[in-house]
Amino acid sequence: MTITTHVKTERLRDIRLFVVAEEENLVVYNRVPKCGSRSVIAIFNELAKFYHYGYTHSTEFWKQRFNEHDEAALVDRISALPKPRVFDMHVHFLNFSKTYDECVLLNKTECQLERAWYIIPFFCGQDPRCRQPLKWSLEEAKRHVINEYTFVGILEDLENTMRIFEYLLPKYLKGAVSILKSLDKRKHLMKSLKQPGVLPSENVTRLMRARLTLEYEFYDFVVERFNRTKQELGLS
Repeated sequence: MTITTHVKTERLRDIRLFVVAEEENLVVYNRVPKCGSRSVIAIFNELAKFYHYGYTHSTEFWKQRFNEHDEAALVDRISALPKPRVFDMHVHFLNFSKTYDECVLLNKTECQLERAWYIIPFFCGQDPRCRQPLKWSLEEAKRHVINEYTFVGILEDLENTMRIFEYLLPKYLKGAVSILKSLDKRKHLMKSLKQPGVLPSENVTRLMRARLTLEYEFYDFVVERFNRTKQELGLS
């Protein structure tokens, strides 16, 4: 789950790992599939009513990447929306018709490295190199996390992710933890959290970890920053 602000803020209170944006006008949430986005969407839907900001939920699911012209057009379209506003969108989706073990062990196209190169492109950007499993792509994604994103949370600790966002974006997300807890009563909204599906075998897990060395490095980098932020805020 990722949220970033793209417009200039009027007042910022700096903390070592993040920036508290108190007068932000636009929040862009680029949804990463299967990372709790439906729960976050439900939270935004609820809080938009209380804090009187607009919420635009994109239904463009299938376009994975943009050329320079289309990227500029999308930025212009988002920037032209009435503010204050939250805008969300994701464009990557992968659907397995067979079990993950079969897909990997039979070396199916959709489970080869090129298709499993999945998370880093969301943070790396529109440069064509971002779609390749390169050390450059990893470092570019890390650089964006450090310099461009308000904060990057993790699904495994979604409650503390929301606590941190309540602190960083109170105008948009104060009360998010309470809503998240209430979602247990709405099982259809929590499906991606409660039903992880069939776990891969240890053999396939080792195989994919070897194939996805860069993605694991990026994940560990995000988790380390997440844990340090929790410590900074005194969260358990």
